[in-house]
Amino acid sequence: MVFLMFYGASGWYFTICAAPLGIYAIVLGVMEIMRATKILPDPVREVNTSRTLPIMQIVNIISGNVLSLVTGILTLVFNDDPEVQAYYRAVQAGVSLEVRS
Repeated sequence: MVFLMFYGASGWYFTICAAPLGIYAIVLGVMEIMRATKILPDPVREVNTSRTLPIMQIVNIISGNVLSLVTGILTLVFNDDPEVQAYYRAVQAGVSLEVRS
């Protein structure tokens, strides 16, 4: 009987306290999709090196998403690369770029 009471109480705890953490992940996913629709078409419509999404990906570890943590860190690291920044500047200037194979 005590086990059932504990199980029921822990179920309520996770529903009330842990379920809202999933809302953060859903909002992050929607923001990532909105960003992807801007940078994936050819030609690229917008290139912004904002740090908002990578930081939100790192913070998403609160919902237990380790892949998002790694992706956020890698995005921050690669966005500081001079070659990537040169690409962003060229796209914003409207220069056509050659793809190296």
